[in-house]
Amino acid sequence: MPGRIVRYMGRAKPSGPPTFGASSHVASYILTAMKYDPEIRSAMNIKYDDRVIEAARELGYVVSGYDRKQEPPDVKAREGASIPWGGTEQAIKSVGRVPDIIYHLGDWGGKEPEIVILGRSPTEVISKLLAILGGHVYGKQRQH
Repeated sequence: MPGRIVRYMGRAKPSGPPTFGASSHVASYILTAMKYDPEIRSAMNIKYDDRVIEAARELGYVVSGYDRKQEPPDVKAREGASIPWGGTEQAIKSVGRVPDIIYHLGDWGGKEPEIVILGRSPTEVISKLLAILGGHVYGKQRQH
């Protein structure tokens, strides 16, 4: 699948170049964020981890979350409607701008917790992720 990073022989390997629309889920985050900041053109969805959120905040990134349990029933019922409603709209309203990081803790029905890193380009998004993973807070916790 284009744009995905997969585990291959114990290492992370891209399955192809970053590709707009390879994930309609991530594309929804980008398109909604662009309504508030047209320079936002890239995003990456990663598995939720408290240490990532803590490290991002420690590094000064703007972090905003939302509770999927607060989604109105009509939003939950429509496939793909929750990302524009909660994924960006609620997170942006909460901090008054497009945050660097948006997260949620999941919900019933297979809604897994996730973190989305937003930026102006794939390079900026990767730079944010590498800073977080190399950040002293995350690094210290991983060593314990």
